[in-house]
Order: sequence, then structure tokens, then C-alpha cells
Amino acid sequence: MSNGEVPVGLEVWLIGTTTELDAALAAWQHIGRLIYRSPLRQLDGAGDTGRFRLYVRVSIAVAASTSTRHKQPTPAAGATLVDLDTARQKRGA
Repeated sequence: MSNGEVPVGLEVWLIGTTTELDAALAAWQHIGRLIYRSPLRQLDGAGDTGRFRLYVRVSIAVAASTSTRHKQPTPAAGATLVDLDTARQKRGA
């Protein structure tokens, strides 16, 4: 960590297909350090075919002056809201 940064520990449950989970893990590892990864657990509920659950702990360095308040993404900032149910229906998942 460089000067002026503090580690932030996060605990996250990730749920999705193996492809989605791999992409999420790659993103987490790109911005921080993976501390723990649970075994992959297959979901067995109605509509959960091909979906899995994964628990991870990550450590991310953030600027000490970063606000802890959540800022809502705005379209002007390039954020896009994705309707996952519609996206899955379109690709036939």
C-alpha cells in the first residue's frame, strides 16, 4: 500500500454461473487481494440450474480520505443498470 491508503476488508457472497463468478473474481483480484475463497456450492432451487454460490474475503487499499457514504451511480458517470433476469432470458440461461 502506498502512503495515504488504508486496507478495507470486504466479505462478499457471489452468486451466478461459473463464467459470471470467474469474471467477478478476476475483477476483485485486479483491484485488491483475495484473502479467502470458499468451495463452490451449486444452487438447487427452482430456476437455479447452472448457478453457484461462492463466499470471498478481499482486501482493497483505498485513500484514507475516501468517504464511506455510498454514492449512487448516474448515467452521466457511465453507469448502466442491468436487468439480470432479462439478460438471462435473452441468452437462454
